[in-house]
Amino acid sequence: MDFMSFFGRYKWTIPLFLLVLIAGTSVVLADRTPIPQNLTNYTDYPKITAYFEQYIQSVGPKKTQEAYLALANTLTTKEAHILAHGFGDALYKKIGTAGLSYCTDDFNYGCFHQFLGSAIANQGLSAAQSIYSSCEVQKTACRHSIGHGLVGYLGYSLSGLTQALDMCNTMSKTDNHNDSCLYGAFMEYDLRYLALFESPDAEPLALSKGEFGPCYSVETSYQKACMFLLPLWWSKLTTLTDLDGQFKEYGGRCAKITDPTLREACFEGIGYVAAFADKSDPSSASRLCADAASDEPEKSYCATGVSQRLRGEAFIETIQKSPRS
Repeated sequence: MDFMSFFGRYKWTIPLFLLVLIAGTSVVLADRTPIPQNLTNYTDYPKITAYFEQYIQSVGPKKTQEAYLALANTLTTKEAHILAHGFGDALYKKIGTAGLSYCTDDFNYGCFHQFLGSAIANQGLSAAQSIYSSCEVQKTACRHSIGHGLVGYLGYSLSGLTQALDMCNTMSKTDNHNDSCLYGAFMEYDLRYLALFESPDAEPLALSKGEFGPCYSVETSYQKACMFLLPLWWSKLTTLTDLDGQFKEYGGRCAKITDPTLREACFEGIGYVAAFADKSDPSSASRLCADAASDEPEKSYCATGVSQRLRGEAFIETIQKSPRS
């Protein structure tokens, strides 16, 4: 068949084929969301969340995770933590609970905190149990973050905290009384991390409520976890600018605790804060423990907290579990 005969036979088919091809290509291109422009403000939480939502829509969660980690590693500690929260929020909004597997424990667990906070806020308390049972990746960080989410959902009152602690306790009975969730609940109650991302006007629990926070208002089986976190809370509220003076202040407060087990937990908490308090001098932790302690046992407890932090053993894990019914 010569060209003219071929063209004559298919002269309407060829344009129709090209039209279909062009239309199909247009649909594919229209469906693809372009990668968003680079962020310029690393503390604007709503914009960060929207940025990662668009990024996930464009290239999927895995490549977005890679971009987020690469960017966060160039930022300050505060900026990276906010970025982690925004990434976690975007993961939940775009792909639901399946997005949890893309969270990592980088940047103080910000992705886990926000992802699980958003999940519980949207799905309610029933979601906490199902997610708790499925925490297989980064199990400790996941269960700790559920504690944050429960307090964020139930409210920053003593009643809300108590409900969250009781739920953590109930869920932990299937997990050898793992206390990760308890530590997350106390941390959220004291520091209000999730509330701060919802409202810039939110503030940590005020010191005027008492220097031991909620610790003596909760069941005795929960008090050790509470005492361990007190120095972290104090460190966010101190008005002292001298680091050595700050740790003397923390030690003076812990020394007021009459129960030996609770006092030990408090000094361990000081050590946990001391480990990275002076990033310009990694050897400063032993000095800060000496500032806080009035005797060798207290110094030893503080050193234990430092050691736990340096070995990567987060306070969200049980220090020495208290038996519970």
